[in-house]
Amino acid sequence: LRPAFLEGWLIGPLLGGTRQVCVLRTQIFRTRAGKDSRSERQEMIAQEDRLPLTRQCQLLSLNRSTVYYQHAPVSDEELTWMRRIDEMHLKRPFYGSRRIRDWLQDEGHAVNRKRIQRLMRLMGIAALYPKPRTSKRMKHCCTDTGRGPRGGGACRLFLSPGA
Repeated sequence: LRPAFLEGWLIGPLLGGTRQVCVLRTQIFRTRAGKDSRSERQEMIAQEDRLPLTRQCQLLSLNRSTVYYQHAPVSDEELTWMRRIDEMHLKRPFYGSRRIRDWLQDEGHAVNRKRIQRLMRLMGIAALYPKPRTSKRMKHCCTDTGRGPRGGGACRLFLSPGA
């Protein structure tokens, strides 16, 4: 399976033609290796390609073990915890990993806070909390004197954070 951007590249002889090497592809690998994320680079590796896996991994700056690694499936116990964490997050989105751990322990589950953090990260859940600069003074940005329903001018004030 070749990535879509490599379709149509010709493999030509290099240095007398004894070994067939894709020079253009090598250059693409090198330039894309620094730009793409690890998962995108892993998708670029072609198992059935003439270029050996060791060379592909070297060009993409990947360890060869990432090609062969199989993720472990999520256990049923963790799936139930993830469901309970999701339910609690919907009820109280401001609860972090510590409060969720306390809530699960009150229900009788023996669970570690680090595991709760990992599961929340896996699900893409984060606690809602005030972000920085929320209490900073607001600076006047612009005014709008529109006409009210009775013809009088109503002044609306739009604010933006001060620098």
